[in-house]
Amino acid sequence: KNAESPAPQAEKELNGYLDVGARWVGYGGDFNTYRSLVNLSQGMRLLGTDVSWEPTGFKLLDSLRVQGYNWGGDPYNTARVDLLKRGKYRYVGTYSNIAYYNFLPSFADPGASKAMYLNQRAFDTSVRNFDNDLTLFPGGRIIPYISYSRNSDTGSGISTLVAEGNEYPLRNIVQWSMNELRGGIRFEMKRWHATIEQGGTNFRDDQN
Repeated sequence: KNAESPAPQAEKELNGYLDVGARWVGYGGDFNTYRSLVNLSQGMRLLGTDVSWEPTGFKLLDSLRVQGYNWGGDPYNTARVDLLKRGKYRYVGTYSNIAYYNFLPSFADPGASKAMYLNQRAFDTSVRNFDNDLTLFPGGRIIPYISYSRNSDTGSGISTLVAEGNEYPLRNIVQWSMNELRGGIRFEMKRWHATIEQGGTNFRDDQN
């Protein structure tokens, strides 16, 4: 007698994983060199997560997916959100943060032999990127969309002022940002495709 086939299991609405851990760091030597080359700190970490939610009978959305990696103090971390309502809209948002640190000697340092390190150019900044894309009626023939992006850099460092043949290392406050907004309509016909788009970019530099 053949065994009865098992009943199909209903798919879960919530799927994914959450990876949490910790790091202990030990180092010797020059701390600025360690931060310039490695820059991994210690403590608890969200190493990675990828969670998707596909509800049944929910009017606002058909699926939601959230991803994130290296949160809790690492020099590079990312996040992503994806929202979808089939035939209505799709939103995708991404974020990344880069901690950029560089204090390596960039010239012949006369004080290196005495363990007195100087530098004429150094950086201790955080570079952030934020992108958003909203598409209406995905999969249709006429698809409006709008996108917004922001890139910024904030922090401090050392920069060189050149005056009358001499160079003077000065403390530098870094603060710049760029915003981009664009939108348009895509036409997805059987025999031809076309896109009409308009947008603008704004850049601001407040370093001093």
